[in-house]
Amino acid sequence: MTIIEAIILAIVQGVTEFLPVSSSGHLVLFQNLFNIESSVSFDLMLHFGSLIAVGVVYFHKFMELLKPPYNNLMKLVIATVPVVIVILFFRDTIEGMFGGNYLPFAFLITAIVLLVGEIVGKRERKNLENGITNKVAITMGIAQCIAVIPGISRSGMTISAGLLTVKDREKVADFSFMMSAPIIFGSMIVMLMEGTTMTVGIAPSIMGIAVSAISSFFAIKFLKKVLVKSKLAWFSVYLLIISIVSFILIY
Repeated sequence: MTIIEAIILAIVQGVTEFLPVSSSGHLVLFQNLFNIESSVSFDLMLHFGSLIAVGVVYFHKFMELLKPPYNNLMKLVIATVPVVIVILFFRDTIEGMFGGNYLPFAFLITAIVLLVGEIVGKRERKNLENGITNKVAITMGIAQCIAVIPGISRSGMTISAGLLTVKDREKVADFSFMMSAPIIFGSMIVMLMEGTTMTVGIAPSIMGIAVSAISSFFAIKFLKKVLVKSKLAWFSVYLLIISIVSFILIY
């Protein structure tokens, strides 16, 4: 892999990790489209860049998790457990989906979920929670499980699930972004424990992490503004288009 190819994938990862359009789906699509040879280990490096961005943006919030009585930390744990169970039991099946055959349908599912989430959330506005409760955390955690399929957006699924039950859109976005940290960090630990070898050079890897971190940082800032002032449903239009394009390219 060249440095230019690493930068392209890093930008794709950083921009799409937090926008509700699926970073894994776009990575698979771009790798197939431009015939870029990547690997699971390099993809994890790119996700590590996104983890750095989350750590920078939410540093103080993560520090608050370590303060008694640890209620917020418990909510993050509750939200993380479901996807950990799914990955442990269905890891081989999940990895087999990265070939790209499911992308058009997964993009379409994400588009529908974003649209339905906005419509239902708006109708039920009076009955929504004021903040992230344990019930909301488990709901968003279950939604995150579905997003292990490439093309189904993790942030799109978790934010949509949160908007169905919580009034404050910014709190939902913050919790959704923070939910990504345990998964990415855990995946890095598993990769190190298994002794996974890097198939990409040091220079492309470093550049990929750096570019992914920078683009992820701005993606977080952008989506938070969009959530407050606009609607996620607008991303459904893009996802519908990318679903059609990926269907033509793959089939």
